[in-house]
Amino acid sequence: MIVLKGRVLPCNGQQPIERGMVWVEGEKIVRVCAEQGCAIPPQAEIIAPAGASIMPGMIEQHCHIGNSGKPTSVDFYRTNPYEET
Repeated sequence: MIVLKGRVLPCNGQQPIERGMVWVEGEKIVRVCAEQGCAIPPQAEIIAPAGASIMPGMIEQHCHIGNSGKPTSVDFYRTNPYEET
């Protein structure tokens, strides 16, 4: 388990947690809490970079269409990938 400590910016519209923690097991976020009143398991690896902000649940999913041939941006807008679903 890894515990990230810092300012937590929830991606669900809640207010920031100034001294928060995000618990990660494997590839999953299992807990987000305030540092106060949240006991850390003794086997946890703690990562606490100075001045860090953590955005649990934020997914980076942008892409660069047309940088390496097809599809180009014109091809992308010409087709509807959802028509057949």
